[in-house]
Amino acid sequence: MGGNISDALQTQKLVRDIKSIKPNILVAIDQEGGSVVRMKWDKFASLSARKMAEKGLEDIRIVHLERAKLLQENGFDLVFAPVLDLGMENSWIKDRAFSEDAEEVAQVSEVILSAMKQYSILTTAKHFPGLGRAVEDTHEVLPVLNIPRNEQDEDIQPFSSFIKNKGELVMTSHAVYQQLDSDNPASLSKRIVSEMLREDLKFDGIVITDDLRMGALNKIDNKFIKALEAGNNILLYIDYLPKTQKAIDEIAKLDKSYLYDRASELERRLIQVGH
Repeated sequence: MGGNISDALQTQKLVRDIKSIKPNILVAIDQEGGSVVRMKWDKFASLSARKMAEKGLEDIRIVHLERAKLLQENGFDLVFAPVLDLGMENSWIKDRAFSEDAEEVAQVSEVILSAMKQYSILTTAKHFPGLGRAVEDTHEVLPVLNIPRNEQDEDIQPFSSFIKNKGELVMTSHAVYQQLDSDNPASLSKRIVSEMLREDLKFDGIVITDDLRMGALNKIDNKFIKALEAGNNILLYIDYLPKTQKAIDEIAKLDKSYLYDRASELERRLIQVGH
């Protein structure tokens, strides 16, 4: 997430060293542009999603072709972008969102996905099923959203488009959606991950949580197990040992045959998306 990279040469060496140990490892980075930038040497780093949207689809295509090329040159396989949340008034997502219009965001998604595919970069639609109506920052607290079904359908539209266009990963959000599952954040909800995303939207790619270290989940016990049992394939946890080891130890208590089946599922899905 930026803390272990400083410039292009150092990053390229780091990624080479990692892949020399495990050649088929998936190396990812958070590179949206604007306020979320890890590669400072990206020449479009200062452009937020909102600023890009103001320039139009052709400029978005050019920016993301250049960014995809840069990601490939630096050894990355996966980018945690694009943000497909709708940029509603007072949303904490702010200019990380391209637009408040679902159709416009869906069109942007298609352009970005196409650009990234040209350089074999996997993309991640986030934050399902939409954080654009949240006014509280999930890095700090757990938002509880009571969204009418017609508005929820609007929030989901860009994700549905991303799925139809063969997008590879979807990131689940740390917010409670009372009309969908009043008891669990989306990232820990079987109803939202396994039923809504998998069954209703027919998503057959990889589901990854948002960072499980975030403040939204601070008061939730067994969050790693709950995230896995909800149906997520990858649990994103941005921290160092011993906290990471604690998370691994928690998951290791699960039934071994279940863990083997989940690992096999992830392997199948990775092959399916071309990694």
